[in-house]
Amino acid sequence: MSETFEQALASCNDMGPESFSKFAASIEPEWVEQALCVTGTASIRRRKLPAEQVLWLILGMCLYSDRCIRDVCDHLRLVLPAVKKLAPSVLPKARYKLGAEPMKWLFHRYAEAYAIDPARGRFAGMMLFAVDGTCIRVPDTDENFEAFDKPSARGKNNDSGYPQVRAAALMNLDTRMLVDVALGGYRTGEVTLCRGLWERLADHSITLLDRGFSDHATLCGIVGSGDRRHVLVRLKTNRTFVADTGLPDGSLGGHLPRPKSASTDWPERLQGRVIHYKHPDGKEGRLFTTITDIEDAPADRMVELYHQRWDIEIAFDELKTHLRYRRETLRSKKPEGVYQELWGLFLLYNLVRFEMLGAADAHGVHPNRISFWSSLHVIRHFWMMSAMTGSPGNIPKQLAQFHSTFNALLLPKRRPDRRFPRQVKIKMSHYQRKRNPRPAKVIDEGQQGA
Repeated sequence: MSETFEQALASCNDMGPESFSKFAASIEPEWVEQALCVTGTASIRRRKLPAEQVLWLILGMCLYSDRCIRDVCDHLRLVLPAVKKLAPSVLPKARYKLGAEPMKWLFHRYAEAYAIDPARGRFAGMMLFAVDGTCIRVPDTDENFEAFDKPSARGKNNDSGYPQVRAAALMNLDTRMLVDVALGGYRTGEVTLCRGLWERLADHSITLLDRGFSDHATLCGIVGSGDRRHVLVRLKTNRTFVADTGLPDGSLGGHLPRPKSASTDWPERLQGRVIHYKHPDGKEGRLFTTITDIEDAPADRMVELYHQRWDIEIAFDELKTHLRYRRETLRSKKPEGVYQELWGLFLLYNLVRFEMLGAADAHGVHPNRISFWSSLHVIRHFWMMSAMTGSPGNIPKQLAQFHSTFNALLLPKRRPDRRFPRQVKIKMSHYQRKRNPRPAKVIDEGQQGA
């Protein structure tokens, strides 16, 4: 009897070499059952493609984004052993019957277990987090347009090619795993989406923010949501800082006053210090932090630390480019499928990152020395081979072969002096884009202000 994808996953955890003993990222079987039961999508009667197998199908779709759903199902052997044939309509129906909630629940359960590790706090004993937003293109269907909308553009039809989902992500910079993600339509602002993420932050931490998140409500919301939750943010040029003392490291102690436009629910002032800095050939900037101890966090170290915020931009590139093999859009043509696919992508990203973390620890290197692209290739080939062999007994041999490829995963050390100007590398096509004419979408006042 051939092994299912889920059984092969469990076998990997038990049979692999020590350094790759969790190559499959330890999704506990009971988590799958809980995800289905909590969301009310568990299969009561025995089907050709039970709900738990559909859940693995979603992960397989995300891992093999260049293959159609039927190929993924066939190659990973997700149907029951006695089933010889599935009708082509079964897989799409099974996807939408499952819905997005089980994938969302499983992502949060996995992130809760592995994304936050206090022992990895590497700056003055505090954990590092980053928050930022991005947009993800989805197929241009009427359903997706109504649910997510699209950005405006110059031209006759005054819109861009594809609807877009806006995502705001909270990432642990120590593990480089996603802690939480908030999703919304294109017209929903990043700051609005992020309001629900602060409760996921850990105590004794520093959150790195771009200047778009330097509003009073955001900063006070982070600092006031727990114990010793600090911020390090680049201030806008028009943001007022009241300095009252000069510090030996060159920074200025003082506070950020509450703007007149801010709600009176927030404190009148936020204590901290400002660090002025200027990169070669760059403009002068200001960093604000609520860490007032200059011995643990001197100004020069804080400037160096702030640029680790770009790790979350690297994560977005890995998610949108490498994990999806440069595909123009997601594959789902309905909003429910879009959400399901996105939660599957976020979970898969964490699975890959967790294995990279284990490989880095096993060889005593920093996680950012492990190549995401190479690791993704290894995992893709491994799952395809393990599914094709049909026997867990062959898995240790395959894992041993992948273990010997560690040097291919190792990246050279970063060179901080490298700088590249922003340039357009691909010239826009002169051909007219294909558009679906639609009436202008009415935006209510509440949505405009988001």
